[in-house]
Parts: sequence; C-alpha cells; structure tokens
Amino acid sequence: MLSYTVQGQTVDPAQDSRRLSGSKSNTLNWHIEFPIPYKSKPTVNAWARGDPSYPDRFEVKINSVNSNGFMFSVRRLDQGKGWKQSPMLYWSVKGDKISNSKESRRLSGSGSHTLGWRIQFPVPYQVAPKVQAWVIGEQKYPDRFSVKVSSINTNGFDLTVTRLDQNKGWKQSPTLYWDVEGDPAVTSSESRVVSGSRSNTLNWRVQFPTPYKTQPKIFTWVRGDLKYPDRFTVNVNSIDREGYDVSIRRIDQGKGWKQKPRIFWSATGADKLKADGHEQLGQSRQETLPARITFPNQLANVPDLYVWVRGNPGYPDIFNVEINKVYTYGFDVSVTRSDRFGWKQHPDLYWTVRESESDPSNEQIAIGGSKSNTKSSRVQFPTPYVLPPEVTARVEGEASYNDRFSVAISNVDEDGFDFTVRRLDQNKGWKQNPKLYWVAMGDHVSSSHESQALSPSRSDALNWQIQFPIPYKKNPTVDAWVRGDKSYPDRFRTETNNIDQNGFSIIVRRTDQHKGWTQTPTLYWATTGADHFDTKNYRVISGSGSNTLTLHVLFPLPYTKKPKTFYSWVRGYSKYPDRFSATVDSFDKEGFQVRVRRLDQGKGWKQKPKIYWSATGAENVQCQASKQLGGSGSNTLTGHANFPRPCKDDPYEVYAWMQGDIQYPDRFSVIVQGSNRNGFDYTVKRLDQNKGWKQHPKMCWIVREFPDVPSDEQEEVGSSSYNTKTMWVDFSTTYRRAPDLTLWVIGDTENPDKFKIRINGVSSNGFNITIECSNCKLGWKQNPLLYWREVEVSESTSKKYRELGWSSFDTMTSRIHFDTALERVSEIFAWVRGDPRYPDRYNAKVDSSDLTGFDITVTRLNSTRHSGQRLKVYWSTKDISQSSPRDVSKTLGTATSNTTYKIPPSIWVSSPGISETSEKVFDILGREVHLSAVPKLLKEATTGKFPIKNVTSNESLLELVIRGDSVYIDQDVTFQGLKKLSIYARSLVSNGNTLTLQAPAVCERLDISTCVRFQAGRENQDGLAGKNGIASPKVGIYVHMIKGNMSIISQASDGNKGQDGGTGNNGNDRTNESPPLSDSACREVEKSTATDYTWTQSLGGRPGPNGDAGGDGRRCGTSGSGGTSSSASVYIKYEAGKLSFTQRPGAGGTPAEHGYGGIGGKGGTGGCGVDCDCYSTCINSISCLKDNVHCTGKPTCRIRGPNGGQGATGQDGFDKYSLPDKGDSGQAEELVLRRVDSVKKWFVNDTELLNMIRRHGDSLYHRNKTDEALKVFSFIRSVADENSDLYQQVSFLINKTKQGFDYYGNTKEYAPDLDWAFLYDKTKGLLETGRSFESTYNTVMRKIENVREVQNIMHSVVTDANRKSELEVNYQLQELTNQKMLYVKAVKQLEAIMDSEMEQIKILLPQVIDEKSKERKPFNFLSFLKALVGVVFSIVKAVEKPGVEEIKDVLDGALEIAEVFENDPTCKAPSLQQAKTTLEKRLVFGSEYNEIDPETLDFSEMDVSAVPIIVQGDLAKNKGKLVQEFSCLLDETKTDLVRNMNRVLEDFFRDAGMRMTLIDRIINMDIKLKEALYNGKLLVETQAAADTRLDLTLNSNAMAVKMKFTDLLFSLYQQQEDMILHSLYELSKAYHFVSLWDFDIMDKYINNYGDRAMTTQLGSLNGMFQLQDILQTLENDRDAFLNFISSSAGPASHTFNEYWEFDQTSRPDMLKSLHENGQFNFNLELHPNDITLGGCADCYNGRLIAMHVELSGKAQPRSVPSTIYVKVSHMGNSHFLLPSRNGSGTIIRFQETPEDVDGGHVMYFKLNSPVQSRQDPSLEEKFLKPGNRFCENSNKAGDFFGGRPCKSPYASYVVTVPKGNFACSLDPNDFVSGSNCRDLDYTKFDTIRVYAKVKSWSNYAAQETFASRRVSDLSQEFSNMIL
Repeated sequence: MLSYTVQGQTVDPAQDSRRLSGSKSNTLNWHIEFPIPYKSKPTVNAWARGDPSYPDRFEVKINSVNSNGFMFSVRRLDQGKGWKQSPMLYWSVKGDKISNSKESRRLSGSGSHTLGWRIQFPVPYQVAPKVQAWVIGEQKYPDRFSVKVSSINTNGFDLTVTRLDQNKGWKQSPTLYWDVEGDPAVTSSESRVVSGSRSNTLNWRVQFPTPYKTQPKIFTWVRGDLKYPDRFTVNVNSIDREGYDVSIRRIDQGKGWKQKPRIFWSATGADKLKADGHEQLGQSRQETLPARITFPNQLANVPDLYVWVRGNPGYPDIFNVEINKVYTYGFDVSVTRSDRFGWKQHPDLYWTVRESESDPSNEQIAIGGSKSNTKSSRVQFPTPYVLPPEVTARVEGEASYNDRFSVAISNVDEDGFDFTVRRLDQNKGWKQNPKLYWVAMGDHVSSSHESQALSPSRSDALNWQIQFPIPYKKNPTVDAWVRGDKSYPDRFRTETNNIDQNGFSIIVRRTDQHKGWTQTPTLYWATTGADHFDTKNYRVISGSGSNTLTLHVLFPLPYTKKPKTFYSWVRGYSKYPDRFSATVDSFDKEGFQVRVRRLDQGKGWKQKPKIYWSATGAENVQCQASKQLGGSGSNTLTGHANFPRPCKDDPYEVYAWMQGDIQYPDRFSVIVQGSNRNGFDYTVKRLDQNKGWKQHPKMCWIVREFPDVPSDEQEEVGSSSYNTKTMWVDFSTTYRRAPDLTLWVIGDTENPDKFKIRINGVSSNGFNITIECSNCKLGWKQNPLLYWREVEVSESTSKKYRELGWSSFDTMTSRIHFDTALERVSEIFAWVRGDPRYPDRYNAKVDSSDLTGFDITVTRLNSTRHSGQRLKVYWSTKDISQSSPRDVSKTLGTATSNTTYKIPPSIWVSSPGISETSEKVFDILGREVHLSAVPKLLKEATTGKFPIKNVTSNESLLELVIRGDSVYIDQDVTFQGLKKLSIYARSLVSNGNTLTLQAPAVCERLDISTCVRFQAGRENQDGLAGKNGIASPKVGIYVHMIKGNMSIISQASDGNKGQDGGTGNNGNDRTNESPPLSDSACREVEKSTATDYTWTQSLGGRPGPNGDAGGDGRRCGTSGSGGTSSSASVYIKYEAGKLSFTQRPGAGGTPAEHGYGGIGGKGGTGGCGVDCDCYSTCINSISCLKDNVHCTGKPTCRIRGPNGGQGATGQDGFDKYSLPDKGDSGQAEELVLRRVDSVKKWFVNDTELLNMIRRHGDSLYHRNKTDEALKVFSFIRSVADENSDLYQQVSFLINKTKQGFDYYGNTKEYAPDLDWAFLYDKTKGLLETGRSFESTYNTVMRKIENVREVQNIMHSVVTDANRKSELEVNYQLQELTNQKMLYVKAVKQLEAIMDSEMEQIKILLPQVIDEKSKERKPFNFLSFLKALVGVVFSIVKAVEKPGVEEIKDVLDGALEIAEVFENDPTCKAPSLQQAKTTLEKRLVFGSEYNEIDPETLDFSEMDVSAVPIIVQGDLAKNKGKLVQEFSCLLDETKTDLVRNMNRVLEDFFRDAGMRMTLIDRIINMDIKLKEALYNGKLLVETQAAADTRLDLTLNSNAMAVKMKFTDLLFSLYQQQEDMILHSLYELSKAYHFVSLWDFDIMDKYINNYGDRAMTTQLGSLNGMFQLQDILQTLENDRDAFLNFISSSAGPASHTFNEYWEFDQTSRPDMLKSLHENGQFNFNLELHPNDITLGGCADCYNGRLIAMHVELSGKAQPRSVPSTIYVKVSHMGNSHFLLPSRNGSGTIIRFQETPEDVDGGHVMYFKLNSPVQSRQDPSLEEKFLKPGNRFCENSNKAGDFFGGRPCKSPYASYVVTVPKGNFACSLDPNDFVSGSNCRDLDYTKFDTIRVYAKVKSWSNYAAQETFASRRVSDLSQEFSNMIL
C-alpha cells in the first residue's frame, strides 16, 4: 500500500486510488465517491502522482468533503499548462463508516438523469425502519450519483437516483447499497415456492409442513428473484390449522409474472402437532387414493385420530385426507389432491392420537350453499367484547349429506371475525345449508346497554349524534356498536367522538362494501364510569316557533335556600328526532331561568318536550297542606284557603306556592293577602302568559305560628276608627344595635277581629309598626294587646350595620366600634343606605381601622345639604391575609455591592431584528438586546397596538421570544400586554434595574380602546359578575450567566368589581277609590239612647286601598378574582450578581353594592259614606233591641273613608342578602430559580442564535477584546453539537486565543516580509474600495423603503465585497504556504544537527558520569534530555508515530534521573526539578504534533503549555543555567571531558531553543492557514445567506427588509473593514520592525471603533473615515521617526564590520555537520548588557548590510578549483538592541520568514587568498558583491522605509556548501557557478570565519519618549532630548 510524505510528514497509507484523465488546462476539478458512505463528514488526505517518465508535478486541493465523497482540484505545479498523461490520485480517509452489514442490488441504465425505483426488504420490519442508501457506479465510468429515499414502510422504500456529473442518463448498471436500522418483524420463517401467473393476481393455498393444535396467527410476505423487478403484496383470506389461503398480487405492473417467487411465513400463537407415526404413500393417477394404515402396536381402544398428508417440498401438490374408519389396529383413509388430479411423487401420511374434545360452541349461523369449494363471510358478535376474544369454530353439514368441511378463522376483533369454509371431500361447492358453530372467550362490554335506530345512508359513512336519555354527572366511557338486520350482509364499525355528559357523536361506517345501505340498522351503546342524574324533577314545556326558547321554571317545591349546584337538560319524545340543549342563566330557591335550543335543526319544534333538573346543596320545603284549584278564564284567580285545623292564634307567616300539572308549561305565583287562625286569602297569577288556564293546579303552603312562650314585653294597642293603626313603641332599655323582634297582637277572644302586623322600622330605642285588622270594616273598638320579644343580636351573627345620627351638613364622620375586637387586622368595606323613598345617595370612606373599630366619613353625593334622615352603615370585614394577594419572591445569586457592569449604548448596527413567527408570536434576535428598546420594536411591529393596556380576555395578548448574546435590563422597563416571555442569551446584565411584566387591565367590554366597566344594575335585575383579572405572562429565562443585580416583577391585573344590584321595582299606585257604602250599612246602626225613637247617624266610607309593595333590592354581582401570577422558570449556569424575581398576583375586585328596595305605591282614595235615617219600634225604651231599629241610608261623599296607606318599601338588598365580598386574590403558580450544570438543551438546536452569537464573538476578537471573545466562543462550544461545524470553528478560535495569538494568528514577534511601500500602497487601495462599499451601504440604508432597489444594490454590494475578500484570502493562502515550507526546511536542518549532538552526548556520557550514578543507564540521561526539550521524536521527519509503550519507556528513564535531582542534597537543580512535572506533557507534545495540514489542526489534542521552558521562555537564553545544573551528575575530576560535555549540552540546548522557536512559527503558519480557510468558508456562507435573504424580500415590506439585512450587512461591512485593518496591521508591523517603535494598531482601532467608528444615526457608517484617520496617525509616527533619524541633533549612524570564528575546539558540532552533510548552522547572539559592539559605543538597532563566510583547513585535492561556493540563509529570527527609558538595554525579537536553505545568498571565497582581518580591503570588495549583500546601505532618512528592511545580524543562519555531480576541472571555462565539483572534500575544512557589515545608531531614543502627534510639534522636543 502506498504511503506518502507531505512536507516532511507521513500521511496515512492510501486507502484507495483512481486514475485521472489528462487536462488541457493547468487545473482539473474532479469528484470521488466513497465505496461506503461515512456517518459524518470524514477527514480526507489526497495526493497525485504522475508517470515517472514525465517531469510533471501535481498539487491536490480538497475543496469540499461530505459523507458520500469529496471534491478536489488537481493543479500542475511545474508549469502553468495542462498535461497529457493519466496521473494517479491516491487518498486516505479518517472517519466512521456506516454499518458494513448492507444490502445491495444492481440497477438498470436510464435514459434520463433520474431513475425511480422501489426496493422490497427481504424480511419486513415491525415498524418503518431508518434507511440510508447510496449508489456506486462501475469504476470505468465517471458517473456520480445521489440517492433520495422516500416512502419508507415496513416492506420497503422508494428511491430516486440522480446523476450528478451530467444532466443526462447512463448506460452502465450501477449498484445500489442500503443499510437498515430497525427490528425485523420476524426472526425465523418458513417458505415455499409459488408458481408463475398470467394474471395480476394469484390465489394460492399454503399448507403448513406440520399442522397446529389450534389456529395460529400468520405473518406472511412474498419475494421474487432479485433479477426480476417484480414486487408483490399478499392478502390472507383464511387461516386454519392446516394452512392458509392467500391472494398474491403483483403491484409494480398490472400483469402476471414468469418467475417462481417464494412465499414466506411465520406462525405464532399455537403449537405444532407432534406426529405419533407416519407412512409413505405411493403415486396415483386418480384424484383420490384409498389406503389402509396399520399402527405399529395394536391399541386397547379405538383412538381419536388427527391425520394429515404432506408432499415433497419440491412439488406444489396440496392433499386432503378423510378418515373413513378407525380400528384398534389401524385406520382407513382416502387421500385426495385438491389442486389437480393425480400425482407422481410419494407423499407422507402422518397421524397423531388425541383425546376427544367437548363441544363448547354456543352460537351458530347458517352458512348457505356455495358454487365454489370455499365460502367466506363475517360474523358479528351480538355484543362486542372489550378486547378481541379467542374464537374457535366448527362446521356441521346436514345429516343427509356426506360433505366434510373445514373452517378458518381470521381478522378477529372486538366486533366479530371473518371465516372461510372449505369443502374437504370434493373440490367443488355444495347445495346443503351447513351451520357454523363458534364460541368466543373474552369479556363483553357492559351487558346493560341502550339502543337507537339509525337511518339508511347513501354513503358508506354516516355521522350521527346521540343524546343520552338521562345525562351523567360526569363524562362517561362509551362503547358503541351497530348491528344490521340479519337478512342483510351489511357489516359496520363505529368511531365515537366528543363524549360529554349529554351524549356523544358517532361515525358509522360500512365495512363490507364501500357504499351505503338501505336497511335501518340499530346502534347500541354501553356506558361506564359515571352515574346518571336523578329524573324525578321535570316539567313539560311548550313548542316553539323559533330555534331558541327562553323560559322560567318554578320548582314544584321551593328549596330552603339556593341550591349549591344545578344542572338541567331537555329531552323530547322518542318519535321525534329533535335534540335539545339547556343553558341555565340563573337559579334561586324558587326556580330557574333557562334557554332551550334545538340542536339538530335551526328551526322550532311542535312537540312538548320535558325539561329536567337536578339540584344539590339544599332541601325542598315540605308542603304542610294543599288545596286543589280549578281552571280560570282570566290571568288571576282570587280565593280563600282554610287551614286543616285552626291555629292557636293568627299565624306569624304563611308561605304558599303552586304546583301545576307537569304536562303543562304554565307558571304561577301566589300572593298571600291576609291570614288568620283559620286560613288565608290568596291571589294566584299566571306568569308565563297573560291568559287563564285549563288545568287544575294545586296550591301548597306552610305556616309559621307564633311561639307559645310568653312575651318579654307588651303594650295596649287601643281602639281604632280605621282598619289600620300605626304606632311607635319604645324599648325599656336602649340596645347598642337594633335587636331582632318577634311580634304578635292578641285581641279579645270573644271578638272575631283578626290582626296582622307590618314592621316599619326597628332601632336600638324602639320600633315602628302598623297594625291592620284584616276582617274589620270600620276599625275596632276593643283594646288588643301587642306582645313582642327582643333578642339582642351579637356582632358575630348580625348583618353588620349601625344607625347614624342626624347631621346638619352633607358630610359627617363617625366611629364604629366592634362589639368584639377582631383577632386579625382586616380590610373593611362599608356602605351607607338611606330610605329609598329619598333620592339621596351617599359615599362611605373608611379610615383609621384597627382591631376595635373604624372611622367612617359619609358624604351626600347628590346635594351639599344635610339629608334629614337617619342612615344605616353596613360593613363587612375580611382578614387582610386573605383579602390582599400574597407576593412570592425568590432570589438567585449574591448581590454585588461595588461592581458595575458596563452596558454599551444601543447602536443601530447591533440593534435586534423582530419578526412575527406566527400569529401574535414575535421573535427578537440580536447580538445585544437592550430591553428598553423592545417596546418600541413591538409597537412598530404591531402597528401601534403595543403596549396593550386594556383587554377583555387574554386572547389578544402577545408571546415574545428574545434571543441574543447579551440581554441588558438597561433601565427600569415595563412590558404590558404579553402572554408569554422567553429569553435565551449567553448573559443577562443589569445594574440594579427592574423589568416589570404587567398584565393589562381587564374590561367588561372595549369601546375601541376605551375600557368600559359596569354601570349600575338595571331595575329589578341582579348584578352581573365582574371579570377575573388577567394573568401575568409566563416567563422562561435561559441564560449562561447573570451579571449584576436585577429584579423581575410579574404583575397580574386586579379583578373587576361586580355590577351593583338593581333597585327593586316601585310598587303600583292604587288610583281607584273604595266603593261607597250602601244603605245596608245602616243596618249596623244601633239605638244610641233609650229615649230616642228617631235619629240620624252618618257613617264614614271604607278606607282606600293600600298601594302595592315595592320590589326587594336585587343582589349585586360577585367581584372578579385577581389574576394569576403565571409560572416562571429561570435557569442559569453562573451568576455574578443577584436576580430577584417577584410574583404579584392581582387583587380581587372590590365588593359591589346590593340594590335598594323599591318604593311602595301610593294608596287609593277612601270611599264615600252614608247618612242613615233611623227609627225605633221598641216596646219600651229599656228592652229596645237591634232588631227593632230600622234605618234608611242616603249615600254621601261628604264623609269619606281614610285614604289607603302607601305600599311597603321593598326590602333593602343588604337586609335580604349576605354582605358583598371582595373577589378572591390571585394565586402564584410555580416559581423555579435554579442553577444547572449546562444550558445546552435550550440552545443546541438554535443554530440561528448560535451563529449570531458567533458573529458577535468574531467582532469582539476583531476589536482585540480577546477575553470577551474567549467567553463568547467558550459558551458556544459548551452548548453546540459536538459534531457540528460551528463547534469545530469555535474550538479552533478558543485554542488560537489561548495560545496567545492575536486576531490575525500572529505572536508579538511577528514581522512581515514585505516592505513599507508595498503595504502602504495596498492599504490605500483597500481604503478606496472600502469607501465605495461604505457609500453604497449607506445608500442602501437610506433607500430601504424601495425593496426592489435594495435587492439590486445589495446583491451588487455583497458580490463585490466577497470577490475582493476572496482575492485577499487566496493571496494569503499562497503566501503562507510558501513561508511555511521554508520553516519546515529550517526545522529539518536543525533536527539533523541535534541528532549529531545527541550522538556526541551518548558517547561522552559513560566517560564523564560520576561514581554514584554508575548504575544509571546512559539511556536514562538521554531520555531526560529528550523529554526536557520535547524532541524524543522528530516532528517533520518521515518516521512512524511512536506507540504508547515507547513513550512510556522514555518517560520512565527520564523520571529515574529526575529522582537524582530530587533526592540528592548535593545536586541542586531547581530548573530541572521544576521541569519534572511537565516531562510527560512535553513528550506527548513532541509526539502528537505531527499534523501540518492546517485543515486538521486541532489544539485540543496538544498542550503547548506543557513546554513553557521551551516555547514561552528560550532555551538558548537559559542554556548556561541548565548546563550548570546538569554538571552535578558528572565527574568533575575529568576536566577536559566535562568541558566537552558542557559545550555539547550548551549547543544542544541552544539548538533546541531555536528549533522550538521555528516550530512555534510553523504552528503560527498553521493557525493563519486555518484562519484563511475558515474565512474562505465564511465567504461562501455569506454569499449564500445574501442570496437567500434577497429571495426572501420579494414579498416583504421595507421595514422587514431592513431588519433582515441589518446583521448580515454589518457582517459584510466588518469583512471589508477587516481587510483594511489587516493591511494596516501589516503596515504597523513593518513600521515596528524598521523603527523598533511599537504602533499598537488594535488599540488604536478599538478607541476609534468605540468612539467614532459608528454614528448613532440610523443607517449610517463612517468607519472608513476612522480607518483613514488611523492610517494618517501611523504616517505621522513614521514622519516623526524619520525626522528623528535625519535631525542633526538626532542619533548618529555607524557602519562597522563584525567577525566570528568557529573551529573544532569551540564548535565541534558545526564541523561535524559540515564534514558529514556539507551543511551547518550557527547562531550570532546578542547580549542586552553588552552595548559596545565592534567599535560603536552605545549602538542600537543594528542592521545586517552584508555577510561573508569563509572556510579554511587542509589542502583540497588538486582537481578542486580554489574558488569555493557557499550558500548562506538567514533564519528570520532577528534580535535588536533598543534602549529603555531607565537607561538599560532591551532586546526585541522579531521573526520573519526564513530564507530558503536550498537557495539563500550564494557567495564564494578563494582558498588561496582568504580575508585576513575585519580591516582587509578585500573584505569591502566582497561585501559589495550581490551574493553577499543582505540589505542596501543608505544613510538617507527617506530611504529608511523605501526598500525591503534590513534584518538583524544577530540571528540564526544555515550555511550550505553545495556539491554537484560534475567532474572537477581547473579550467575556468568548466566552472559551474554557484556549486562545487564532486571532488570537494568537506573533511578538509577545520575553521569557519564569518564577517558581517553592520549599520547601527548611537544616541537612539526609546519609544516612550514620543507620542503620536503632528510632525511640526516634534522638532523642538528632538533638540531638547538630544541636548
């Protein structure tokens, strides 16, 4: 297998190869498909090799890789043209392939570029599996294919194969491979061959090889030969113990097939029979073969047998067997072939002996005759089963026939089963009518069921609505089934839906055919899980002409109080299809109001349905007595009812009601007008209609009598001339409040007068009553007694009220004292009531409430005058803990006291975008989201509807999702109108601000935007309930970290006040007068004196009728509950502050006010009286009786009866109902504030958000905010999918940042290879392009309203920007690749030298080691050295990667030596002991870093920090200390050997330091290469995103376009900005290298970026101007430096020659390398304290002008010319000395690209005329030669930045003495310039001399002396500084 070394690194052996074609162009693009795809994108290495006979060299670039293959470009390197050969491509792949257990199938060619195909699985699956498929073509074709899998089911899948390389078909037969993940339906199966068929369908009988004891369950399928495309489906028609019948149908075409497919099956649920014996039968030409079978042993009794015959599996023959007779020694049978006549095989007959089974069949059905051998049908169970039962069946024919039958049961479900009857004795039908007997074992649905006839249907499905005859108390469980008439074959199934208390909907489908039915099937249903309502209460209601009828139903028996729960329903007569709903609007103890609506049609009804009701929580009033009333022709009926027995006295109260016939809808009211001990008068009124009635209703009543106990108080009433008398009675004591009273009047027992009492008012001092005689005509003359009992009412049982005194003003304040002090502080609600006959209304204000009472201020509202009446104050108390909502607060984190987090200002370039993802759901996405700006965004997005302050329900509220890197609560902000808020962010930041989530106020209705609440209730109507408050939004906050202190308040809104109760209706005035007295009234006149025989007496008229009583005040509506504070969840990982979350539920609505009682009506006029003329016929004056007085009357209106009294005022609502209560307080749902280990699950799938955050991190990194950028990238890596590209991208950026590289992948030592002039011109050009881009960008933002223009301009901008960026990226890639190769060569050279040094150490160690370390193996010392410098294995050499054991051996040896330093007190080695802890990491680093392909660079696999003493320090700088510490292991007596050992160690450490420096540069190159590749991918993503977003704008409005483009455009702008900044960065580095004065471009950029780069105006950028300003600043610094250099008072330049000499004594390693390889390296060191260099005192900034290298030694062979060529390469590591302000020297190190060791500076010297000294004139001549020149020497200040800057002489060099393979000649014409001939002997040289011309400056200034300023400001400072 081929392996290949790339740039000194071994690539994995090639896994595959492919021959490529020739190419006419320099580059060939190609695609490779993997034979087996990979689970995810693999890593690919590829290379190309041409025919050795061609000089062509190729480079392979991988363009893209996916799981199926890769795209690559092959480029010819040696020439810029194509090639004719066919090179080979090799590649290796790292990754996980999908499962190798795959299926395959060869596909056909195709005339089009796509081909559809269906694949059937060899074995079906339980559920549809996961399928992955791919297509591989034949290798000789270049065709490439893609596969799309669809329509996956348990049997197979569809696929579409598309050719990718061309838009046409193919001629080859590619192979389809697929891999399936799933569970097969069966694990084992049996099969049998099926014959071909001429038709599309084949009926087939499969016989089991062995019958089963009972009928099994079958899973079966058919598969054809793979060489045929035929696909089959199979349907099982019947199953029995012997086998099953199937229909096989070809589904890919509508025709038959020629192949012989196989049918597979798996049988479960039954055991096979075990044969007790078998015998082989012979052949037969007849249909039937008789046979006698003999048992092996005779049986005692005749057995019960089961017999079967099976043929050879190679034959399709199917046999039936009939037992003719059974004996104890055997049996006779007839064997019949059922599929055709006769057979040629020898089938086997099997039998088993079994016990006789009892027949459990208890159901039967007649099958009927059949013309064919089989007949199938379905049985429906009379009652369904809960689960499919087990069914066994048999068939019995009529006794007169010999036909034998078998039956197969299939498709058993809860409703029935299918069966197939087969005739066994002959292969034909039958004429008899056999019967099927079956038994089903299982649990039936409920045996108690109901039914309803259904209608016929024209379609196969019928929707039907069922109403339960009696509703249920809760939703029941319903089982339903349908049975048709047995004379029809129809079969049905049902689907129940929408089950509730009243009924359910059902879909009835016919299953035997897809059509309707003509019969009337019956629907049955059974219910479980709920109880019926009681049906004892009902009334008949009338028909209706409309769809809805509203009526009031009176209870036959009133309730003692209002029921707690109430439910009503309506049912019509069964002969009608009408269905009804009943909606109860209100109910009380008397009855209820209900709306009845017909559901089945939108019209009325003619029947008289029944309305039922069920009430709980109250008892019916029991009827004590009743009276049957008759019909009435008018609306009212007046009468008198007698008590069954007289009361002891007049009753205290009579309560009466009507019970009408429930068949009538009539409703009645009863008014008891007067009662006495014997009965009462009544008036019955029909309420539902203004007419009479025909029924005979019954009136019921109960009587409350006065107590038998004597009263506490009594008072004489006195006589009265009228029927009524009003009086005031004082209590004997004064009460604190009005007591409860019980009153009655008792007259003379001899007098028939009957009295009743009306209480007009009760106070704490007494009461006012009116006494009325109900049977008196002209008052009463007796003196009845008034009795009463006073019961003082306690505070706990009273309605809380007080009477207030009189006031002379419209406002008065009183103190109300509680009778009993309260236990807890309570909220007080108070109302003030006056007499309703007055129009006065009052306001009550409660103050100074405590446990003992409260102050109340009463103000008259309708006047500023006093009211002149006594007022009542009612109040209620509610525990403040229950009255006020309870806040719930939790905190997370610890408050920060002194830390203030920076919240950047909101600038438009980072402002978020908003979109409506669905109706009323908004998504805000941005890099930084300031919550103070969100309301404005929502207001714009909702066209001014946000904030939502008033609503009627939560339906209009919004859901809001906020996503961003950082979310700032930058000020106190309120969101009002949200239903849900979700925040997803890396950080949530605040400095003590509060976010309030306020629910809107709830309104009863909205008039546009005005909130409308309740007005006072209508007269005689109860108030409506107030609406509940709106819940606060649900909150979900998912952030990585919170910073600072913040508060979140979730505030629900308060409930609404209920509607005030309506005022009772005023009583009717009585406008009529009483009838006049007739002369019959004079009959009552008695003789006034004994002496008068004639006289005249005037009688007053009857009193006028009293006015009707006013209606009672109506109940107020209940107040709404406070809104709920919805659930909230806050999940964070870290906190640097404190988050406080408070839930504030809404308060309940304040109590409403009950209605006033209605004012009684005015009384009527009294009737006219009569003048009576009387005479007496007494015999004497003494015994003159009444009968002797005769009077005649004359009517007169001169004397009238008293006018009627005003009707009683209706009862005040506060006296009638319980006191109103405040609405319940809202509750707080669950509040979770929790720290979690990771917030990954909330972010991992949101790639849009993570990419937004990643772009934000890029911006921070770009602005040199590396710490912040690192936090962003670390967060993304913690939540991103580990297999995603995003995870890999941020991992790279994180590790790059941690290694100390700046944004551009460089360390501080970086210096560019290009000169100032080139970089300056490049920057100027980029700025011109950037200004054009910026101008175009700002134009777009100004013209954003024109969407089409935006599209055109934007696409142009994006494309142009990407094109320029791509050119820059490609340039960087080429430049970096070339630089890297030079570094790799340099490292390779150094490692060769270090290998020789290790060999020297290996030789010297045994000679110099001390005695106490003799037992230590030398290998251990070498191991320690290798581990110390991390070079145990070569990095760039092509060697095998070491194994774990090899590393372990080296580590063990190293640690063994390390113990010496630790345990030996005489061996003090602090540096080496400190390095012990990192030895293993250094070894791993040295072995692991073998990847130099930047695309596979992964810092997570190495630990650069493991070599701090090498990379971050400098081994060369510390080499003296390390050598000194190592010397404690050596024998100091061996002076010379120890000296040599120390020298070699010092050289080894020095070279190791240089080597690690170069490796650091290689890593640097890899980082920059990977960054360039990453940028290239970003360009592709950017262009795709721009194209996509431009497409999305076609139907968008202007603002939406702007929001979508904001982030994208800013990213593009930053790319342009970055290109310019990168160029400025290179320019500043060039400035630094030349002047040694640092110009921190990134710091300058940050300042300008933060202060001036972006304006706050929407849609404007001026960053290019700021970058131009930075460039100008850099130019100013450059000019300042040039002025400094050229100033007469400035530094003086000095040019001088330096000299170094190396020989066998000082550097044997150099000589050894020269002798063995013809190449060596050396390092010219610079010491910071040695500032006297070569005749220049205090010289700094030394620059190498020229160099000359000579070799000398023994004489060369005579054939070797005297001119010797050498190549000198500078390794780019320049060291410069720079003064610091304190006067000391500082070394500054720069690293440029090393010069090519194969090229370098070619110089020569003469063996016979060497340079004698630094002052030798010939040396100056040599310095002038081009090969010796390293830089131009000029003293002009203007040239300082002109050409390529001079490098430092203090650096590393590689010298090569080239030697060719040509013969040596002394003839000058034979010389080969630049190389030496083959006879040159390297070993003859023993001395190396190096001369260098150096230019330096004395009096050089430190950088701190200057600041960037204008050139004109510096001249004076130059002079002052020098002086």
